[in-house]
Amino acid sequence: MSNKDAYWNKTKNHMIVTLVLWAFFSLVIFMFGSELNTMSFLGYPLAY
Repeated sequence: MSNKDAYWNKTKNHMIVTLVLWAFFSLVIFMFGSELNTMSFLGYPLAY
């Protein structure tokens, strides 16, 4: 595998991880906002 192929493979993997994290934190956690309001961390509710 050439350096170019290795670079784009690594870049593709980073993009997939970034998109999965984005989807989790912006879509999945948003659906559980009312449940997260019942929990607190350092005195603040987890969902504003």
